[in-house]
Amino acid sequence: MTSLLLLLVAYSSIYAQYSSAVPQTWEIDSWDANNWNLAFRTTNTFNEDCYPIVSLQEIDLGAGLVNAALITTSYNSNNQPISEVTQLWDFSSNSWTNFIREDYTYANGVIIEELTLVWENNDWQASEKRTLTYAGSENLLLQALTQNWDISSNSWENDDREIYAYEVYSCSVFFIASIEFQDWNGVNWENYEREVYSYGNCLLATLEFHYWNGLNWENDNIEIYSYDENGFLIEVDDNDWNGVIYQADSRVLITNNSDGNPTELISQDWEDNNTWLNTSRGRGTYSCLPLGIAEGNVLEAVDIYPNPAFNNVYILTSRTLNVIIYDSNGRELQTQTITQEFNSIDVSNLSNGMYILKLVSNKSVQTQKLVVKR
Repeated sequence: MTSLLLLLVAYSSIYAQYSSAVPQTWEIDSWDANNWNLAFRTTNTFNEDCYPIVSLQEIDLGAGLVNAALITTSYNSNNQPISEVTQLWDFSSNSWTNFIREDYTYANGVIIEELTLVWENNDWQASEKRTLTYAGSENLLLQALTQNWDISSNSWENDDREIYAYEVYSCSVFFIASIEFQDWNGVNWENYEREVYSYGNCLLATLEFHYWNGLNWENDNIEIYSYDENGFLIEVDDNDWNGVIYQADSRVLITNNSDGNPTELISQDWEDNNTWLNTSRGRGTYSCLPLGIAEGNVLEAVDIYPNPAFNNVYILTSRTLNVIIYDSNGRELQTQTITQEFNSIDVSNLSNGMYILKLVSNKSVQTQKLVVKR
């Protein structure tokens, strides 16, 4: 059952790579050379702020969908997850049994520790800890250290770590330039993998994967990202290094709704006969869009237009508001205080794409998606 869960989670989490919102349902179909067949389904239940609190995961074992895993998430007052409990379905007792728990600790609004516990001997036992280190007013993640709990020494032992580097692009936003992955050999840290990012119009263009041969970094594979005129991701191509050039290996074709959230992902492999072969398909429906920023009570009597915007966004309101624009990763790009009934916000410095517009009064907060399109 554990292996089935891991497979289910691997497939059902695909949407998280391409979406800023959690779908109400996410289904995975497998391709049998002629037809799509339903293999997995995740159904989410949300709190009043549209954050998932219960995720039911089901799998087809040959006779239709059956229970596989149940994930229950609790949040703090800022709608940041503080605990996530995964349970597996026990067919012998027809009940849910504890499996894994993830606990999260925050400081200054960012996560600083992820603690993994496993259910053993009718109790939660510490298994793994991930400690995150930040720097600067932007709270840029510099290092993520993973340690395993050693029962014999009753202490945390180093396992691996991630080292982050950043660049600043024309839109004045910090973007990840590279992540180096290192293993602990008992004495020193040793390189084993690296990710290198490049951007165009402040959107991710390529992601290169390198491996360490003991002396130098060598090419492994590269992902190439394509977008539509709204800045919505529509295709990811994965190419493998053959020692001389990159060659096509697989791709994901993405269909989005008007909010830029994927409603369909089709995964395909490149065949020797120079054709694409379907492998799996993800299908999502959306009923709740949290936007990734914690919300309070919604402001009344605020008109925002046009959306999509060209060079300016106009806000009609009777309140004094702080207007903050974030990128899709939640990083603050610009802020402005408005005090008039009719206000113009200059967004000409923003590239085409999706942003989060946050309006803050002395009593409440409103957030919504803003698309810049020229």
